[in-house]
Amino acid sequence: MKNYNPFTLENKSVLVIGQTYEIGQIVAASCEKAGADLIDGPIAYDEDGLIEFVNKCPSVDGLVIVAGANKTILSQFVTESEIVDFFNKNVIHGVMLCKKLQKKKKISKGASVVFVSTLAGIDNVHYGDIVNAICGSAISGLSKSLALEYGQKNIRVNHIRYGVIATQEMTANALLSDEELKEKQSYFPLKRFGKPSEIANSVLFFLSDASTWITGADIRIDGGYSLI
Repeated sequence: MKNYNPFTLENKSVLVIGQTYEIGQIVAASCEKAGADLIDGPIAYDEDGLIEFVNKCPSVDGLVIVAGANKTILSQFVTESEIVDFFNKNVIHGVMLCKKLQKKKKISKGASVVFVSTLAGIDNVHYGDIVNAICGSAISGLSKSLALEYGQKNIRVNHIRYGVIATQEMTANALLSDEELKEKQSYFPLKRFGKPSEIANSVLFFLSDASTWITGADIRIDGGYSLI
């Protein structure tokens, strides 16, 4: 029993969607370090692209869908095309991928599906968060619906919602100065922003056998910010 490790992903095939974003990249790298066999994702998300991918895809033991497309814009300036574009990337693509994988029985019994998105739309809505809030709310409802539907097949579905994470993308697109960012960190009970690796570690927990009786969870990872 010395080698017992319920958090290992050895002998599990894992598909991580959203690796064009830093959090998705870190999640995929962490899964590989934990022993998972990574599956390359779809090249395209149109009907033909998904059909081609699913037909070639092996059965997956873990599916992670990271909603990494974010946009800060006030409602008076947002366009319909922007809302549709971000909703497609963050929500519709994931829905259709799950549908086609499940229809072809490519999600293994006992598998784990993990959605990853921001807090927007549930706990925190800030100025200019209209697009993010729409997507976050939809993903929260989607994950619960799939948890009920997939439960009869012993497939777990959970949702991780993260607060402010110190990524290169956040730094490059920051609307606040360095001093303002430091001040914002002081608002958190833990006095800092989160790290991408801390989101990845939570994903590993839900993918692993350490969480085999958890489904339908909607967990906040925000350094305690939502307590304020």
